[in-house]
Amino acid sequence: MRLCPAPILAAMAVSLIAGCDPFPAFEVSESARAAAYPALVPVEEIVSQVPAEAIAPETSPDLAARAARLKARAARLKGSVVDAETQKRMQTGVK
Repeated sequence: MRLCPAPILAAMAVSLIAGCDPFPAFEVSESARAAAYPALVPVEEIVSQVPAEAIAPETSPDLAARAARLKARAARLKGSVVDAETQKRMQTGVK
């Protein structure tokens, strides 16, 4: 089955024409130009505002159980996808 190139060519033409559109003008007011830059805040100040205990004691067992389930699932997924017999056949190559 052969694809018709007309839709692909039409899409390319439209994207090229759209790319030729001039960049829109960006209006900046005089008050914005005269405004001072905002003060920079040290990251330590931001981090210090985050509460230390984000996990409530009552949700801790649920999270521990979920973590255990995820670790068990990851361990099951670590195995080989291809069984040993198929692996041996694949290594011999096509005859």
